[in-house]
Amino acid sequence: MIKWDQSFVGMHEKRDSVFRVNTKRLIEIFEKKDYPGIAMVGPYNIDSTSADITIMLMHTHDSIRVNYFMPKLKEYIKEGICPPKTLGEVIDNLHFFNNEPQIMGTYKNRNGEYYDMIPDLKQVDKNRTSIGLPPLKLKEKIDSLKGF
Repeated sequence: MIKWDQSFVGMHEKRDSVFRVNTKRLIEIFEKKDYPGIAMVGPYNIDSTSADITIMLMHTHDSIRVNYFMPKLKEYIKEGICPPKTLGEVIDNLHFFNNEPQIMGTYKNRNGEYYDMIPDLKQVDKNRTSIGLPPLKLKEKIDSLKGF
C-alpha cells in the first residue's frame, strides 16, 4: 500500500484515487485487526520495506483524519502499539497544509530548527507530553546522543 501510495506523485487524479482506496483499506485494517505496526507487519529489515503507515495517514481527507484516525491513534498509543510520533506527525501535517503553525513540533525547518515554526514552545511541549512525546529540548538531547 505504501509503495502504491508513493508511486503516483504528480499524477493528481490517479493519486487521489489511490489515497481513497488506501484510506478505505486502512479503516478496514483498523476495524478488523489492529494498528498495523511492527508487531503486525514486521520490521524494516525483514524485506527492506518500510511498514510505517504515517505517510498514508497524511494522505487521508482532513475530516476522516480528525474524526476517525486521530482518535484511533490515541487509543493505540495508550495500548502501546502505536508510536506517539505517528500521531504527532499526522497532526502537524494537517496544520501545515491548512497554513497553521505546528502544535506538536515534529517538523524542522531547512536549518534543522523547530523554533521559528512554533509560536508557543510551552504549549507545544504540553501537547507533546500529552501523547507520550518528550519535550523538544529533551528530544534534541536524545537525538544528539543517537547522532542525528
